[in-house]
Amino acid sequence: MESMIEKVLKSQQKTSAYLNLRLDVLYRELNGKFEALDAHVMMLDAQVSQTAEAVKKQEALVKEKAVKSERHQVNAISDNDFG
Repeated sequence: MESMIEKVLKSQQKTSAYLNLRLDVLYRELNGKFEALDAHVMMLDAQVSQTAEAVKKQEALVKEKAVKSERHQVNAISDNDFG
């Protein structure tokens, strides 16, 4: 009877050790995937920041060109009317 209990306990210990090892491997794999995902998210965040800056610069250039164009038109009108 004792021998059977010992066999069952040893079998359970082996199973437990195997499961612990397997869980450790799965944890490492999952952790690696999370780290890769984190790196990709950080790259996307940087790209979004760069795109936002580029859009702001483009908007500033467009506004600047519009103001210059308006000034040129005003100058042309005032030169023709009073000239």
